[in-house]
Amino acid sequence: MRRYLPPGVICEAGPEGLFIFRPEAIRAVLSSDTAFYGRPEADVLPVVRRLARSGENGELLGYGARSLTTPGAARVQITDQDGEVFMGFFAEPEKAAASAVARGEDIAAVCDREILSHIYWPDLP
Repeated sequence: MRRYLPPGVICEAGPEGLFIFRPEAIRAVLSSDTAFYGRPEADVLPVVRRLARSGENGELLGYGARSLTTPGAARVQITDQDGEVFMGFFAEPEKAAASAVARGEDIAAVCDREILSHIYWPDLP
């Protein structure tokens, strides 16, 4: 797969999953909140792996919500018509629908099945 990627893109597999990213894009997110993420290191792969293990990688994935504990986050589940869950994540409410559609389309293209996106909106005051 590496040979098809642009120069500088990280492509690594580990027990946490498959990681494919541009380090400069990851550094931008990590630099946005050093109190939470820590100081960005030259090698961001260990940080990305730690965030994946802890389930706090939602911002890195573009969903906006860091994790299931993010206040006000919407829960998204991507399933097939039988209710089999392919993936779930938490997103900022304003990004939930677009993220759900995009991930559903990704899965549908690979699985050749009809995919459903379910969004569970947070209780709003």
